Amino acid sequence: MAIATLHDGGLQPLFEERPTHDSPTISLCGESIDLPGPLLALAIKKAARYSGAPNELEAIRRVASDMKSDHSDGRFGIVRQSYLRSEITHRLDILLKHGRDRFLEAADSFVLISFDLNGLKAMNDLAGHQAGDELLQRVVIALTTGHTTQTLKKFSGVDAFVASGGGDEFFVLLQGARDPEKLLRGWQDEVRAIDCSDILDFMSPEITKQFVSTQIPEGFVFRPTIAGGYSTLAQALRMFSYDAEADFHVNLQRIMGLMFDLTHEPLMADKRRIKAELALGTPQEQFLAAVYRRTEEAVQLEIENQLLRTNIAQLQAALETCRGGLDN
Repeated sequence: MAIATLHDGGLQPLFEERPTHDSPTISLCGESIDLPGPLLALAIKKAARYSGAPNELEAIRRVASDMKSDHSDGRFGIVRQSYLRSEITHRLDILLKHGRDRFLEAADSFVLISFDLNGLKAMNDLAGHQAGDELLQRVVIALTTGHTTQTLKKFSGVDAFVASGGGDEFFVLLQGARDPEKLLRGWQDEVRAIDCSDILDFMSPEITKQFVSTQIPEGFVFRPTIAGGYSTLAQALRMFSYDAEADFHVNLQRIMGLMFDLTHEPLMADKRRIKAELALGTPQEQFLAAVYRRTEEAVQLEIENQLLRTNIAQLQAALETCRGGLDN
């Protein structure tokens, strides 16, 4: 299959094969239910088997509410990656509905940013998982209501759609963003400015005793860093090839999947950049890098310990087999 460019005919099947039926919201009598199209269509199907609601619309509303809860991270009030994936395919479908020119015009400013938080493992190890959740909550606040997000909304009218990837991963979907690199750096600066001294105090005896072989710089305050990488719809379309044997919506999901995949390499490059900058930075930054390395080493040690335990278990099983053979 040929790889499409934005200006050849490789994308034409997307427009030709798009179903002509209206969104399922048309059958809801004008009522607004906050679910992206793919999930809403599933909610309507499930509602047909729902009992206990006074009418069809109420059944759909209740099912939709339950589904959104299932796809949301209740700790932080944002949706999960599964919901984001449905949201992206839903928005792509809407863009396609408006025609080829509108779709291609929007491709460069349809942006997915992937974030990977540095410092969560250290926070969990040194101060406990409750402190780790507090750190995550502050990061969510920075991404959803911080200066960068508010400025973007005020001057560009663009909403940042923030989702949790689980653990230390976050995503931001932007539609109409003209300078994603600047936005990414803005969010990174805001996360870096988060002061965690109230939940992880490196001057307390409980913490200092864990660093007896390392001098903690005077006045050190633990601050997280966050690596980021982004992709655009235009980049995904350049790599996309339409699969004529697959359903239209499957092809939309493949475009969405490409957008996620394309964030990985720049994200990894940014992680290396942050790591190098900390290692060559101020004494406080070098110590922060040492804290990150310490937790990375702990993870690697746990992996090695797990492998060792597995090998021991296998050896014990082999010995038992040998003993059983000797007994016979």
